[in-house]
Amino acid sequence: MRVFRRLPGAKSSFAIRDNKPEGAGKELRFTGSELDAFAAGWGKQRGLTV
Repeated sequence: MRVFRRLPGAKSSFAIRDNKPEGAGKELRFTGSELDAFAAGWGKQRGLTV
């Protein structure tokens, strides 16, 4: 399972982490614009539209 959260104290920062034992302590951190670009690119690769 992946856990998505807003980082406290930051205006527009997010973290995605894996809560399985082998993923403990590992996370990806994004600014709001980086997360938007990541999501848009992933959606485009999969042929998704919004």
